[in-house]
Amino acid sequence: MRRQKKWEDKHVPNGRIEQSSRKRTKQYEDNLPDAEFKTLIIRKLNKLKGRVKELSEDFNKEIENIKMKTQNIKRNQSEMKNTITEMNILGGINSRLDEAEDRISDLNDKIIAPIRTAVRERI
Repeated sequence: MRRQKKWEDKHVPNGRIEQSSRKRTKQYEDNLPDAEFKTLIIRKLNKLKGRVKELSEDFNKEIENIKMKTQNIKRNQSEMKNTITEMNILGGINSRLDEAEDRISDLNDKIIAPIRTAVRERI
């Protein structure tokens, strides 16, 4: 009969297996003498404590990773701001160079035009 029940447990939905397993565990714990029950509880608490410690360590590692990523993002933002500032400065310089070239060209035209006229008149 016991083997048959185990076979049935394997072939029923998970919810029923979990419930029957919990019932058996509860019955087992209820039938334990006081000292054994306390020992069992202490073992479970120690196991839980270890798991909490593991999760805490994992959580702390994740926090450190997030802090590092945040610092990298801030550093990248600062670099981008500096790059944009440099680009704006270079854009201003290029604009001034273009204006200077235009003025030089205009001055050349003003200077060369009378000379050309004079040369044409001599020819």
